[in-house]
Amino acid sequence: MTTQPSYADALGVVGLVSSGLASGLTLAYPLLVNRHFQWKQGAHIQPASDAANLSLAQRLTLWNHSYDVGHWCPLFAFGAALGLTGSCLASSGDWSDWNKRLLVAASVTHVSIAPFTVLVIAPVNDRLMALRKLANAGKTDLVSEDEADSLMARWGSLHNVRVVLSLAGFVTAAAVAVTYPN
Repeated sequence: MTTQPSYADALGVVGLVSSGLASGLTLAYPLLVNRHFQWKQGAHIQPASDAANLSLAQRLTLWNHSYDVGHWCPLFAFGAALGLTGSCLASSGDWSDWNKRLLVAASVTHVSIAPFTVLVIAPVNDRLMALRKLANAGKTDLVSEDEADSLMARWGSLHNVRVVLSLAGFVTAAAVAVTYPN
């Protein structure tokens, strides 16, 4: 006998897809984008060439563009949390069910990215934005390249915490989906 999908199933699918999108988007930055603004590119080609390097203003502007695109991450993370939690609430059974507990854990993991960003990463973001404005205004004497490089490296490390949290939420939700009884 075939059972019809329930609201809990539909919400679980929405949560899992949103979780995957949040994870993929956060993971794309260290793999695809960070290397372009975080390091001088001329040192990574053979023979090494300073002419291949982006200027500091260009690297800060590239960081700012990726920062702007990153505003989609919380949307997917909160969508994942709502879908996964909604799936738990709409499904039958009690809270002693480990699948429900794991889905709530995945939801909390996704939501935890927001306070981490506001409390820990926002000061780095604010300083990088201020440096970008100064560099693009031609006030390069007020911009320390060492400070900018240090902040971009710090931002990359802090962003990796978000990557780990997002992937942990996705893997947890996917594990529940794979082991979900038919």
